[in-house]
Amino acid sequence: MDKKKPGGVIAQIDASKSDLDKAITKRKKALEAAQSDCNAAQRVFEKRVKDAEAEVEKAKAIYDGLIRELGSIKLYGNRIVVSGSSVIQLDESVETDISAAGTASGFKAGELFFSIVSNEGNSVVQLKAEQEREARQLAADIKTAIKTLSSRKERSEQAREGAEEALAKVCLDTTELEEKRERYLEIEKDTSAVDSAKKRYDDLMASINPADIQKEKAEMQKRAVRAAAKPVSIVLGVCFLLIGFNELMFTKNGALMGAIFLLICDCLFVYAAIEIRNDHLAKTE
Repeated sequence: MDKKKPGGVIAQIDASKSDLDKAITKRKKALEAAQSDCNAAQRVFEKRVKDAEAEVEKAKAIYDGLIRELGSIKLYGNRIVVSGSSVIQLDESVETDISAAGTASGFKAGELFFSIVSNEGNSVVQLKAEQEREARQLAADIKTAIKTLSSRKERSEQAREGAEEALAKVCLDTTELEEKRERYLEIEKDTSAVDSAKKRYDDLMASINPADIQKEKAEMQKRAVRAAAKPVSIVLGVCFLLIGFNELMFTKNGALMGAIFLLICDCLFVYAAIEIRNDHLAKTE
């Protein structure tokens, strides 16, 4: 790049640095956008997997899912859990009984007992008297669960097999996610635009004499001072004009001072006019 190009050395440096900054910013934004696409694709993939896993669990629940809960009793499709630890597997040997206060066993008033008997063992759970209706519904649900145990197991296995196949397909279908990741890696690897802009900047800096930069900075400072001096000289010129006019017209024996003030005013106006003309000539060259 020609360092004598119109605009000056500093302008060329600023322009080249701006190009480099733009290239860096553009690449950064492209990387951020690509990363955002990767994150979105990852979320979509994870949701599909989660939904497929939920279908597997749903298929399992046909056979062993929670059906009803009453007090410390939980009835699942294939078992009864009492107090979180005692487990009774459902089969034809399971029987239930509900006994209330006033029976021959001498239960206290307000007490209700739910008994579960099976070949695996027995369990008795105390309930509130007002829970009798729910207890009878639980007993009915246990009978239904036992009757449908075999058919539900078959349906559950069939549904589970299909759901697990669907889950496997979802887990293997990573095409979109891989495409987004590959795109990110391509952008990350491609530094050509930044490298090119940096080379132009480095070449420019290597071709410029530091003394030329200092010289131009000094000239810029001078121009800045002159630019600031123009409005100041005009304002001062107006002030001296008014003071000089006042000395001539309203001050006794003020002719000399008035003439001096007016002379200073003329000098300031002439200076401002010369600077304005020089600026105009510099712009038209």
